[in-house]
Amino acid sequence: MLAGSRLVLHDISGARLQRAYRFAAKLNAANGNPVMLAQSTDPAEALTGADFVIASAEHGRFHYWRQDYEIPLRHGATQVNGENGGPGAVFHSLRSIKNTLSICADIEKHCPDAFLICRRIGAGGPVYKWEFEKRGKLVTVSVSGSLIFTDPTFTQRAALDGLGLAFLFEEHVADHVARGALVRVLEDWCPPFDGSFLYHPSRRHQPPALQALVNALRL
Repeated sequence: MLAGSRLVLHDISGARLQRAYRFAAKLNAANGNPVMLAQSTDPAEALTGADFVIASAEHGRFHYWRQDYEIPLRHGATQVNGENGGPGAVFHSLRSIKNTLSICADIEKHCPDAFLICRRIGAGGPVYKWEFEKRGKLVTVSVSGSLIFTDPTFTQRAALDGLGLAFLFEEHVADHVARGALVRVLEDWCPPFDGSFLYHPSRRHQPPALQALVNALRL
């Protein structure tokens, strides 16, 4: 679908940009170079003429995410994830709005007709610890390696290429496991995930859009 498109990677850090570009170039080459790749630390150069902009930026993601989750929890507010609802979402929004608006300002200046897609990933902080459970015993493992991804698609691709172990939800790898391209390990330490939860006001008359979403997710 994106064959023939021009993809420009942009970061305010030249070092981070080089790492991302090298990996993107490798993925592109492995698929026959369908995309024309470029890179720039200059927002004007990166954004001018863009039809779509995918924004993904955060400062100290894991450090602050833990605070977003644990501080409300100490006061009785349970959240599925700190940035998705409750007090933690307020903390996260207040921390992110200024940076997001600066990105929007650059888009408005250099490509005002572009469609903006926001995807938030971690740009710093500690690496996520792998979590395991068996017979009520919880274990977290700090892992290290030469590759660190914040997108499950890249993690999956690295595992398929034989570059190491990957910690992923079953839904991301079920087809590959069924075909034998990937195998499960430590399966008895990976209990089923109960799934995500949607919290909404308990009013009898919900806005039509919210009610439609609730009905769809109940299926």
